[in-house]
Amino acid sequence: MQSSKLFFIKKFIVYIYQLNTTAILISTKRSGISQQYLVSSVSGTCSIDLNPQVAQLLALTPTGSLTGSTQTVTASATNNLNVYTLPSGNPTINNGATITLNGNSESIFVFQGDNSVSFGANGGGTGINLKLNGVNPNNIFWVSNGSLDINDATIAAPHILAGNFIGKTALKIGAYTQVLGGRFLNFTTTPGAIPATSFIYAVTSEAQPILTPVLQVHSPGGTPGTNLDTGGSIQGNWIQQPSGETTFNVAFVTGNSPSRPAEESAGLHNFVRFMERWNNTTVNIKGSFIQLRRSVYATGPFSPIRSTGAAPVTGSNNGSLSIFNYPRTLYPQGGGPGNTLTFYDAPTRQWGYDVALLTQPPDLFAQRFTQQSTTPPDEFFRQVGKDDPWVQNLLCAAQGSGTVYTAAIGDQRPSNCPALSSYND
Repeated sequence: MQSSKLFFIKKFIVYIYQLNTTAILISTKRSGISQQYLVSSVSGTCSIDLNPQVAQLLALTPTGSLTGSTQTVTASATNNLNVYTLPSGNPTINNGATITLNGNSESIFVFQGDNSVSFGANGGGTGINLKLNGVNPNNIFWVSNGSLDINDATIAAPHILAGNFIGKTALKIGAYTQVLGGRFLNFTTTPGAIPATSFIYAVTSEAQPILTPVLQVHSPGGTPGTNLDTGGSIQGNWIQQPSGETTFNVAFVTGNSPSRPAEESAGLHNFVRFMERWNNTTVNIKGSFIQLRRSVYATGPFSPIRSTGAAPVTGSNNGSLSIFNYPRTLYPQGGGPGNTLTFYDAPTRQWGYDVALLTQPPDLFAQRFTQQSTTPPDEFFRQVGKDDPWVQNLLCAAQGSGTVYTAAIGDQRPSNCPALSSYND
């Protein structure tokens, strides 16, 4: 008896491969991705009545039950067919539930709903996460004896689902729904256009790999076993963090990266290019800043995200940054609203000109900014007194940081210099 039921299921799987599902799934091929189609709308009705098959699926003898809450279901070691009932009444998979299916490419899961089936509560909430460990989405059947509602989820926790969704009446697809390989069959009423925040990949062949890249910018704190996790912080998980306050004595001679309108400024404060997570740690730079030209190496925009104007725009969260339809347009930042930059976290900048450069003798570096004179120079010398304003500025120099400073030239410091207690970074 069990083998005849398994034969029916496998025959039905082959049968739905042959269905002309364009009547219910309006899709476009993903550019550069073999056999993958992104569904833009679910409309019309299937020309073939699948109610007899729905009845047969609902008549299968259950081998277990799905509670509607977080649960791990492991395929039978002796039988490929695994039939589970959904909660009685109008079955609901609760918001925030994680359903994990363990098996292999031959494992078949049928989930029976004796009435209308809902994913999440009406009104929205944390999404339902379906995790597949070795299970083929083609072999998963969510069967409703009435309608099927995928209610709204959230951008932070979308629905992540897969499989064949089969019903008898109406179909609803809510916001922030991700179906990573699915079909919608036998519904008499369909929702039409899919919400802009949702996307569905149609299953087109049994051998198709249902894979969506999990880029590090979208899952900085994730692991290969975490399904599209968007938590964590890019700066906190990727970037080296300095141990404390740092001082540089250096002359910067370089090009700069211009910023576009409505973009984070690439002005003097970003003229020095950091690659660390300073997180407001103080950086003291005593030197000079010389812009020769526009950068000939770092020629791209300073920030990939603009604050206003055309997409991608900060806070729009409409998937415009990603060819894989990730909704975020801000990079994750420690559970906060996000950041427009990924490559550094800014320091507290204490920058200034180093007056010691005025007494620096010419060296190989300075020679690059001069030309050899073709005529003898005119040289005039005069004795400059200690009361000369330029000399006094040099003699009044102090060294230190914060509010603790000492005289740079203790025995030569004029009496009319500012008090050392007045120095403060």
